[in-house]
Amino acid sequence: MRSGDGPAPGIGAWGEAPDGWKDSENLRTLAALPEGAPPSPLGQDGRLAGCRVLHRTPWSGHSPREFRLESADGRRADYRTRTWGRRPWGVLALPAGGEDAVLVDEIAVRCHSAADNSLLWQVRGFPGAPGSDSRAATTAPTLGEEAGPVPPPAFWHFLAPRDEAASKALRTADAAAVRALLDAALRGDPRPALPGIAEPRIADGVARAARLAADVLRRRRDLSRRVALMRSGPVADLPSPVPDTVLVPALRGLLPEVRGYGAPVPSAHPGLLTAVAADGRHLRGEIDDETRRLAPPAQPAEWAVLVGAVGAAAWRAAVAHTDPEERAALAALLEVWSRQPFAEPGTAWRTGRARAEAVEACRAAGGTLASGAPRGGLVRFLQPASGPAPAGAEECRTAEAADDARRLPRLLALLAERGPLAVPEEAVEAFCRRTGTRRSIGLLVLAGLPARERHDDHRALLRKAPYRLTGPLLQEYDGLVHRLGEDGRRALLAAGLPDDPAELWEPGGMTGAAGRMAEVWAALLGAAEYADEELAEALEAEAGLGGGWARALPAGRASGAFGQHGFVLAVQPSGRVRVHLAREDGTPGEWVSGTAAAHTAAATAIVWALTERPVGSPAAAGALRLYGRLRAVLDDPGTLVPVLYPPAPALAGAPGFAPYEGPLLPCPQPLDEGAEEPRVLDDGLFVVETGAGTVFVRTAALADPERVERAARLCTELRLDHLRGRLLELRDELDGLARIAARAAATPVPAGGCENDPARSAPDLVAEVARTLGTGADAAALYLQLLALARPTDRGVRRWNGWTAARHKAAQAELVAAGAVVAGSRARAGRSVFVPGEWTDLKSPHLPLETAKTGPHLARVYGKGVHSPYLRLLAPLPPHELFARAWEASRTAS
Repeated sequence: MRSGDGPAPGIGAWGEAPDGWKDSENLRTLAALPEGAPPSPLGQDGRLAGCRVLHRTPWSGHSPREFRLESADGRRADYRTRTWGRRPWGVLALPAGGEDAVLVDEIAVRCHSAADNSLLWQVRGFPGAPGSDSRAATTAPTLGEEAGPVPPPAFWHFLAPRDEAASKALRTADAAAVRALLDAALRGDPRPALPGIAEPRIADGVARAARLAADVLRRRRDLSRRVALMRSGPVADLPSPVPDTVLVPALRGLLPEVRGYGAPVPSAHPGLLTAVAADGRHLRGEIDDETRRLAPPAQPAEWAVLVGAVGAAAWRAAVAHTDPEERAALAALLEVWSRQPFAEPGTAWRTGRARAEAVEACRAAGGTLASGAPRGGLVRFLQPASGPAPAGAEECRTAEAADDARRLPRLLALLAERGPLAVPEEAVEAFCRRTGTRRSIGLLVLAGLPARERHDDHRALLRKAPYRLTGPLLQEYDGLVHRLGEDGRRALLAAGLPDDPAELWEPGGMTGAAGRMAEVWAALLGAAEYADEELAEALEAEAGLGGGWARALPAGRASGAFGQHGFVLAVQPSGRVRVHLAREDGTPGEWVSGTAAAHTAAATAIVWALTERPVGSPAAAGALRLYGRLRAVLDDPGTLVPVLYPPAPALAGAPGFAPYEGPLLPCPQPLDEGAEEPRVLDDGLFVVETGAGTVFVRTAALADPERVERAARLCTELRLDHLRGRLLELRDELDGLARIAARAAATPVPAGGCENDPARSAPDLVAEVARTLGTGADAAALYLQLLALARPTDRGVRRWNGWTAARHKAAQAELVAAGAVVAGSRARAGRSVFVPGEWTDLKSPHLPLETAKTGPHLARVYGKGVHSPYLRLLAPLPPHELFARAWEASRTAS
């Protein structure tokens, strides 16, 4: 039992605690032994057994760590520990004259010498011991890990020696007997024994202890030999001991990516650099494998994949975009590399991954291999290609070394003499024309495919100068780099380094390197049509169109499907009906949502090119051809546009609706529980699902004014005002698109001019405005743009009008002086003059604008969000008509 009431009468030795000590009342024990019980190994006074535990005071931390134990028979022992939470509970008298020992804890019972506090053994307690759920699994095993579980402390009073003779033999064994026992274990005797021990279980324990001691001795001797090897002198002579924390990031993307648990963390020691030098010496036969393995001060990354492709690291070291610290690290690697056997011309090398046993077997058979740490059960190896590969080897690759022993020192000397290589614009242009990549991606390739480990750091690097990747372009770049793979990235960059590095500093040298790299890119990923960089940037920034639009639009194509293969309705498991783009084989493709019609992207490109690009430009010419294709889709009776909101089941009961005769595909799986097979009805303009009331509009019917008018009246009768508004907006959108295309086909604006420039598209109106305002023509033209266009930014106006900044500012000042506009600064507006009136702030990517412009642009504003016919707020009418309507509205309002 535990007691907090002080010692029982008769155990007078448990008096007051000495100075500096205090009773640990929660650790003190006292119990009466049963009649006839054997003597307690924990000590007793008559039938009373127990132990008083004191702790040193004062103490700091979570618990005391110095204790004094006094058993009932008067024996004492001190116990000290560096671990908080230890609970000593008894002084054990070991049998046959053995020394006293202190017993500690119950989860794993620890036995410490009372003489010097050393740990003698440790055994497992019962699984249900206090605290066992939280600590038993983490207790380190010791000599007694195969014994147990042992009973709780109260039962130790009844433990008795198993064999007195064996106990005596153990206590009287001298140094010679112990040496003979250890020697037998070292020789591999399966049952080393001591004389006088016949009891089988004790003999087994002695043999186990001897084997464990022999194993410790072997490991100590092995460690001593390794220490001697390491003290004998450095294996690798490094010109600069660059730590892995710098060199490994400098090689990011060129070495195998190891993520998750067990991934090596670069250390602040030159592990990789030392491994290259030590492995090279071993492959040359200068040091043995053990010396090679002991040389690196930290586990190195898997560098062997660079054999045959170290030119990739050399390219990064050479270009000016590389961080100076990383360039210095790469230079140190190249210097060490140039002295290794795998840098010598005419040599061939094999690298791959195999199980450690297979690599050791190959080594034992006389093969010379350098290998790294296991990963996924396999180790990376490097060997001369002339030797047999390890059994079961994977990812094997054979590479012939270039003359890197000459080429790399030459490159380093040129770097020191002439400095890093700038990437000229003509080299980027050459790469992009051959591969069809965007300019910023081409620059990143020639800059060495820079990357960072952390996602945020990587995005920040690519978004800032000189790359300035936008979100869509960043995704495109990362996708291309991923498709290249590690081997492709190494091959791509290595292709840039010529046999004589001096060529890179000669005129046209970098352009030649770009051509070689472009050939590798085209072989690995294929080549696309060249995209005009200015057009691509403008499409992305002003129209929200990325991807392949810069290639497709000048050719009169769309980048993606817009319904050219038709549309199909398909039943969903919920019983609802959705409209899908049809594939060439008629099967349903991508779902068309109610937030953006299938034609939205193509219509955006057409309107943007015909209103904001110069007349006669490739984009404008291609937009007209694309409109012809889109018009054919819009005029097809099978083309449907879903209406997101509201559902209108009431339409199904209106007169004139009949079963839908177009393609309606059944659900390929069973309907959800409670769902019913839908019915779809059609009145020629509206197509409606009877259950949920989902509505689709047939675009071909919008060309019939009478049908549209009847549909609008029906919506009014059924109080479907939102549907009526959406119907009329879609009619106005497609009508405006047709008028924009018709105007572009017969525009009076000369080639090179822009429809968004009223001086060219509406010169008579400009003259009228100038007379009314009392300003010059430039100010009048600018006023019309500020009055009518949603995005008349300073940059856009100067491009549309062909103005210099000075001419533009003069026109602004004239308008401000006339009181027609107000000057100021408004967030994200992109301009400094504004038409008086209310202001609407829209969230990106849209720009804020005068509130009066939202209606004419068919835009519906929700808070800071907006819905409009196009991906950006573009002219819904030919600009000259938009200018005229805006001017008339302003005169009426005034």
